[in-house]
Amino acid sequence: NGINGAVHRWSTARRVPSSDGPTLRRSAGARWRDKAERFVWDAVPLEVGAIHAPHAVRTGRRLIERERPAVLWTTSYPVSAHLVGLALHRSTGVPLVVDLRDPWTLNFLFDRKPAPAQWLERRLEAEVFRAAARVVVTTETLAAEYATMYPELARKFVAVRNSFDPM
Repeated sequence: NGINGAVHRWSTARRVPSSDGPTLRRSAGARWRDKAERFVWDAVPLEVGAIHAPHAVRTGRRLIERERPAVLWTTSYPVSAHLVGLALHRSTGVPLVVDLRDPWTLNFLFDRKPAPAQWLERRLEAEVFRAAARVVVTTETLAAEYATMYPELARKFVAVRNSFDPM
């Protein structure tokens, strides 16, 4: 998607006359491709980039062995980073801190996903949160919302704002 997707869609469009003069219309192939991409985006749990998780875990293990970090800090988006962190935490015992720059299942886009994808992502989120030493979010409101969703983990949720205070 992004610029590359926009350029591709523009390049596959064809001009079709209309009563207001020529208009730009996308080809049938481009429209079907967009529908398929939307289906994958909505139906697949997480994001397509999660395909890189196995490689990231292998690389992470090597880095942990070499660097001996005191903590693993994962940040999202993409949320698959937290699954990589979870795998590394479980295999090495290094404490995990999960940093959500945007909500995971409390994100408004999450509601568009089909029920099976939502079910799976909620379970993945819960697994990650249970394993984490702390879950950092950007607002106190979000910390409270997650604490309500996961009362047994309430002490783990802390807010670190995205802002600048000149004083």
